Amino acid sequence: MPQPGSSSINQAYYASNGYLLLLPDISYRTGTPGQSAIKCVLPAIDAAVSKGFVNERAIGIQGHSWGGYQIAYMVAQTNRFRAAAAGAPVGNMTSAYNGIRWYTGLPRQFQYEHAQSRIGGTL
Repeated sequence: MPQPGSSSINQAYYASNGYLLLLPDISYRTGTPGQSAIKCVLPAIDAAVSKGFVNERAIGIQGHSWGGYQIAYMVAQTNRFRAAAAGAPVGNMTSAYNGIRWYTGLPRQFQYEHAQSRIGGTL
């Protein structure tokens, strides 16, 4: 379970209590970060369900920061999940685009354009 101040779930806790943890690899396409996530996560879930490992009516999803953005995107696109925890997501990249990163003092544009967010160009 997430702990105070923690940015992800305690995987050992969930696994030792009978939960299946699926950590799919996401292949990103520049310009479509949310769609890239959903195009990798949903087929991975379908594969686990088809093998009988998953109760389809009890699927949850969790992510923090960039993972939180992806969770927020996915729950807005599908009703596949019965529980979701999006920790510290960027809900509006346009609003955050000119934000200043902690510690470095650098603007966030590079992050959105060419790094983690992969939008592929300037707004």
